[in-house]
Amino acid sequence: MQDNVLSKRARHWSGLTLAIACLAACGGGGGGGVSLVSGDQDADPVVVEIPIAYVRRPVPETFSDLRDPLAFNPGAQLFLRERASTTADDIDITAQITAIVAEELDADAENLAVDIKGLESSFDGKTIVFAARVVPEPVSANLETTTWNLWQLDVESEQASYLISSRIKRNEGLESGGAQDIAPHFLPDDRIVFSSTRQITSQARQLNEGRAQIFS
Repeated sequence: MQDNVLSKRARHWSGLTLAIACLAACGGGGGGGVSLVSGDQDADPVVVEIPIAYVRRPVPETFSDLRDPLAFNPGAQLFLRERASTTADDIDITAQITAIVAEELDADAENLAVDIKGLESSFDGKTIVFAARVVPEPVSANLETTTWNLWQLDVESEQASYLISSRIKRNEGLESGGAQDIAPHFLPDDRIVFSSTRQITSQARQLNEGRAQIFS
């Protein structure tokens, strides 16, 4: 009986010794195997790095009324980071937006105030939509002649552009307080739903029913 116990212990230790030997062989210096020593490591082939987009803005001196979805709070900057890492480079998309608007308005990009909000990613992660409002300085004198517009960002090419390319369509209804487009969201079939003041049908229905246009 004692011999059987010793025999089992011997097999146990021999198996443990064999396992340690295998680990040592795997971690050897010249075999190109897997090292168990911590230190610099190559990128994990299992982890897929994806870009991230975010808005950075200064801390406001006064808080705006959150009940006003069209409130303009300048100073926002949109960045695209090539991967979710603190060491990844940030790409300033705001510079593209101001350049496009400056060319359209024939203005100086440095004299444009920007607010950005409502970032939304497509289901495949290749496109980001958001709302932006660009107002020439001085803001108080030009705020009423500008609107919130929908933009899109192609993640692969890192290029931003208007979602509604026609300037006439973007500004349709501006004189009557319309043309404000915010809060875009992707539907499963890649269509985009958003909030807007272009509710011509709803406003006309209110008039037909003898009610005041209490909302736009």
